[in-house]
Amino acid sequence: MLLPRTVMKETTKRLTEVEKRPPLRDEEIALAVKDVPSRFHHPLESIVKKYEGSGTTNNWKLVDWSKPISREEDQKFSCDFTQYERSELCVHSFKDIVSDHIRRNRHWPDCLILPRLWKENGVADDNSLYIEIGANIGSCVLEMLLSTNASVVAFEPHPMNVYNIKKTLSKLGKSYQDRLLLFPIGLGKSESISTIYSGSENMGNSQIGQAVKDWDSQTFDQLPVYIERLDSVLDATKIDKIRLVKMDAQGFECNVVDGMGVLAKKMIGIKFEHEPKFLHAQGCVDLVSRIRRLGFKVFKDNLSTEMTEDPVTIVKGVELYAQHQATR
Repeated sequence: MLLPRTVMKETTKRLTEVEKRPPLRDEEIALAVKDVPSRFHHPLESIVKKYEGSGTTNNWKLVDWSKPISREEDQKFSCDFTQYERSELCVHSFKDIVSDHIRRNRHWPDCLILPRLWKENGVADDNSLYIEIGANIGSCVLEMLLSTNASVVAFEPHPMNVYNIKKTLSKLGKSYQDRLLLFPIGLGKSESISTIYSGSENMGNSQIGQAVKDWDSQTFDQLPVYIERLDSVLDATKIDKIRLVKMDAQGFECNVVDGMGVLAKKMIGIKFEHEPKFLHAQGCVDLVSRIRRLGFKVFKDNLSTEMTEDPVTIVKGVELYAQHQATR
């Protein structure tokens, strides 16, 4: 099932209107920044450097859990609650690989290893973070909220997936919302508006800037989305450690890494997917090398064996884990 065409047209129209707005005057920007604390309150707000887009090129807002879902969103989107371990997750109501698996099995397999990695990378009472880049419908976010004490920062650019996460957290309650910052944006190497291509029957195959098929007959819908650098939205001076990162950007990973800046030095572990088909479509042929240059060792084989071979020899998708010894 494809995304509703009315949603595509309306969202495209709104983003086009944003691009036509005149730039803010200096005094308007100063007032907007000064007013942030009165409009947004969250236990994790001290680490937030940027609460919303700049207006002329980027018009997004960090999710406010006091009023997370607009009437317009409820009219355009829908999702179905299904059991996820001991809680519930709102999954897509149409045919979708991740949603259908969760309906049948009450979990998503990529998430199961995360609590173990989290516990191995630190102590129970530290103040470090879990960051999820490409949260999809929020299965791994929920896994970490339920199974660990992590404070979670999640990034997801597709508005339909963001809606699902907001519905799930709205039902969970304030104690969980206080542990989650949800940014409705993609991450990259610069601030921009790009296009996300969403594959039919697999919203997990949503790619920024390119459309690469899972299978020959797959079709795509597209939407404009907002992109920011990681180090432009999170304040590195207020963050001690980032205990674990899960990165699944469907080939956009090199751009994400290039936008981490000094925050990469605060990361202990990064779990990521290396899928040449998607990476090469984005011109990202040296992802493992880029991560190694940041001071990480890369592991394979259930994330336990250090990878020594040339990354160019990887021809099929594989789950990898990068660990930075200096931040332990």
